[in-house]
Amino acid sequence: MARKQKGQLIETSTAWFLRYYTATVENSQEIRKQTCVRLCEKSDIYRHASDVRPLVEQHMKAVNADAEPITGSMPLGEYVNAIYLPWVQSNKAAATYNGYKQLWNKYLSPRFEETSLLDLQTHEVTSVLTHYAKSGLGARTLSHMKWMLSGVYVFAIGQGTVPKDCNPAFEAKWQAKAKRPHC
Repeated sequence: MARKQKGQLIETSTAWFLRYYTATVENSQEIRKQTCVRLCEKSDIYRHASDVRPLVEQHMKAVNADAEPITGSMPLGEYVNAIYLPWVQSNKAAATYNGYKQLWNKYLSPRFEETSLLDLQTHEVTSVLTHYAKSGLGARTLSHMKWMLSGVYVFAIGQGTVPKDCNPAFEAKWQAKAKRPHC
C-alpha cells in the first residue's frame, strides 16, 4: 500500500496549486511522477493557505483512497467494463456508448475478456477479425470492432495504464473477404 500523502500547497500571485505524486506504468514498470493541479483562483475567499486547506484535504482524500492501482496486467474485460465504458457513457453520445457496449458484449468480450491489457497481441486481434469476416460479418461491423478496441488502448495509453506504443488493434486487419454493406 502506498504511503499517505499530504501534498504540497503552492501559492502564486493569482492561484493556489497542489503538488503530489502519482504512480504511472511505463514499459511495464510502475514509476512515480510528480503531479501539479490548480485548486482555485486566489480571491477574497481563498486569500490564505488556511482558507485553501479544505480543498487540499478533499483532493488528497481522493488521491490517497485505497483503490487498487490500475496497471496493464488488469484483464481487458475488467478494464473495459469498469473504466472505459463508464468513461464513454459520460463523455460520448449515447449512441456511441450503446454501440461500443454491444460490440464489446457480443463480439470482443467472449474472445478477450481474460486477456490482460499488456498481453493482447496484434495477431490475436487479426485472428478474431478474420474469424468474424469468414463467418459472414460485414466490413463495417468489423471496422467498428477494430476501432472500438483501438479506442480502448488509446484511452489506456492516455491514462498511463499501458506504454505509448502498445495498441495491438491499430495494425490489425481481417484476412478474409468481408460482406460489403448494401447501399
